[in-house]
Amino acid sequence: LSTNIADYQGTVNRPIVTIDNTIVKNAQNNAVYGFNADITASNSLFYASGDNLLKFGLGGKYTFSNCTMYNSGSRFVDHQKEILLLSNFVADGNNNVYPQALKTVFSNCVIYGSLENEISFNNYQDPPTNLTDFDNTFSYSLLKGKSDTVALFATTNTQNLFNQDPFFKQPDEGNFTPSDSAGYFSSAIDYSPNGLSKDLWDNPRPVSKTANTNKYDIGAVEVQ
Repeated sequence: LSTNIADYQGTVNRPIVTIDNTIVKNAQNNAVYGFNADITASNSLFYASGDNLLKFGLGGKYTFSNCTMYNSGSRFVDHQKEILLLSNFVADGNNNVYPQALKTVFSNCVIYGSLENEISFNNYQDPPTNLTDFDNTFSYSLLKGKSDTVALFATTNTQNLFNQDPFFKQPDEGNFTPSDSAGYFSSAIDYSPNGLSKDLWDNPRPVSKTANTNKYDIGAVEVQ
């Protein structure tokens, strides 16, 4: 591997990764680390890490559909950094900045944890609200963080839910099925008009639990 960061810029040599129906848990550092990569993930569950759960640096292209990203720590790791870090640059030890355009799409995803804000936006452009090379889309997702911050740094911000407990049934035991019990009914249920045809466990989607028929649960698991 090259030690010259400039060798990783551009799109020609980008690593291409597909993650489907996958669980990554109890990572010492990151469950997924993209460094100017092209990553597509669907129906996957990521939880418990000591650093950012998903860390995307030096730009890249990332598409996540019906994924659950959760961190509140565990007996193995402490949760001290945001679940999701988005950056379109890196800086070396000499304060040289290496930019690279970032494009992300998060649809029907749950990004939730124990911190007040679980998304870190890092845009090298001046002003930071210049989103020319910082293209982030969030749609029909449940997000933990400040809605006004997401509005500033998302080029598309459509029908997202903010700071609503997803009421997973037993997250400490790895059960990230949204609860459909009275008093703890998850807002992730029957929310999105579009989704994948099956969930993490290969169960069918959508399965209606409310009057919102033909709506899909957001996250990796569909309530059956």
